[in-house]
Amino acid sequence: MPTKQSYNSYLKYTGIGIEIALSVVIPLFLGIYADSYFDSSPWGLLIGLVFGLLGIGVNLYKVVILVNKNQKKPSDKV
Repeated sequence: MPTKQSYNSYLKYTGIGIEIALSVVIPLFLGIYADSYFDSSPWGLLIGLVFGLLGIGVNLYKVVILVNKNQKKPSDKV
């Protein structure tokens, strides 16, 4: 039976996944909306995509830092 600690880690990593997905979707939809509002197709979409990809990069960097912080060192034998 899963423990409370395993549920907490599931929720933490699920939240990270949702955060990564939204970091692309939100700027992309804002770019599409800007294209329709300003009639500037495809520039808003491309700018939104660039900001979304930058957002993924920032979020992946945070995930790598989090995983490295939680990873046990070889000298941490119990």
